[in-house]
Amino acid sequence: MPRCPTCQVELAPKTSVCPHDGTPLAPSLEGEVLGERYRVVRELGEGGMGRVYLAEHVILGKQVAVKVLRDEYSRLPDLVKRFQLEAVAASQVVDQEGMTTLRLTLDNVSARKEAEARLLQSERELHGMRLLDKERQLNGVIDSAMDAIVAVDQAFRVVLFNPAAAKMFGVPAGEAIGGRIDRFLPRRFRGAHAGAMQAFGLDVTGARRMGEGREIFGLRADGEEFPIEAKISHTEIGGKTMYTAILRDLTQRNSMEAALNLSRQKLHELVAHQQQELERMRTRIAGEIHDELGTLLVGIKGNVSRAIADFERSGAMPVERLQEACRLIDSAAGEVRRLIVDLHPSVLDVLGIWEALDWLAEETEQRTGLRCRIAMAPAATEVELDLERSTALFRIVQEALTNVARHANASEVDIRIGMEDRVIGMELDDNGRGIDVKHHAGSSSWGLAGMAERARNVGGEVKIANLSPGTRISLRLPLEKTGA
Repeated sequence: MPRCPTCQVELAPKTSVCPHDGTPLAPSLEGEVLGERYRVVRELGEGGMGRVYLAEHVILGKQVAVKVLRDEYSRLPDLVKRFQLEAVAASQVVDQEGMTTLRLTLDNVSARKEAEARLLQSERELHGMRLLDKERQLNGVIDSAMDAIVAVDQAFRVVLFNPAAAKMFGVPAGEAIGGRIDRFLPRRFRGAHAGAMQAFGLDVTGARRMGEGREIFGLRADGEEFPIEAKISHTEIGGKTMYTAILRDLTQRNSMEAALNLSRQKLHELVAHQQQELERMRTRIAGEIHDELGTLLVGIKGNVSRAIADFERSGAMPVERLQEACRLIDSAAGEVRRLIVDLHPSVLDVLGIWEALDWLAEETEQRTGLRCRIAMAPAATEVELDLERSTALFRIVQEALTNVARHANASEVDIRIGMEDRVIGMELDDNGRGIDVKHHAGSSSWGLAGMAERARNVGGEVKIANLSPGTRISLRLPLEKTGA
């Protein structure tokens, strides 16, 4: 039975005030939790300015003595039942009997808890609004994307289908979502696609381009097949794999590429035709110069020579101007022969390509002072090239030597010609200042472009590379034309 601490009179249970002197009595707190941490086990009795209880920490299980001050008696029972109490101050003390007690000062934290709960709810609502805004922004980006975006779940059922995808396939998003992705693939590709997607789901990289090395096709609602480019990625959401594909219709691009390739083909054919016409025109002009101008120069020189001979027979000294005229005629005849050779080397028709290249190297050395060495493998010289390839090879070597003499500041040129696998190979190396390959690849260097085009017209290829020092021009010339 509880006793009054002042008069020691036994009192009935749960009595809060002594009926004799009005002294406030400590409430029974057994089982109550004080300060959200300590559960009261039992009362230990009065001690000093209050009553002492044995309490146990609800988490750590550690037992302590808790003293509730007498001034708290009158309001403590109601506070324990109606409010959340929290210790706002605590201190350990040792009383006169040597007992260590934990002295708590309790405070009503109900208002703060309610405020904290409202704040937490507000933060949750704000976070939800932000997530909603982000979702709306993401949906806006997806809906406004020019490329089709399609997402499917692990069962290959469509879960996202943006307006661009609806336009591409001719199917409304509401109709596509929930259905299988197979409906947008031609039937012959469906089995392979499913296997590829499952294998891709195991790929740790998470993203790649579909159909690398081959064309893939989509299927419109009207049954039309069309080429597509697909970039696909996958991610794990809630332990399930989600696939997202960004699709691009290649119909227009392929049509443009086909038109561009056709245009290039026609251009190459036109250039080849013009070069053939140019060669024929050069041959004709060279013949006319030889026949007309050459004949006139021969006649003029003959007349001048006879006049000089007449002066000599008469015992008179020939007029100096006649002798100078004879020298000028010889010089003009030499220029005419050089012009005829430039227009169309008759040596190519008379002696063939291999002797013509020997002659070209010797003539270039005499004319420019550039030392020219040429070496031709027997396997190559045993081949009789047709006129088209002979002309192309001669003109490419001629143009290369002209470029070296004009631009390379070189003193030596080495020309090597061989054959392997029915392909004539030519390498021309100089010891000049070299060439900026990247610059010339993107510039209007007509000499180099002309060589490349001549080689292309007979199925060959010209490459240019830097040496240390100098430049190398390489030609591959198949004996059979393999492409335009």
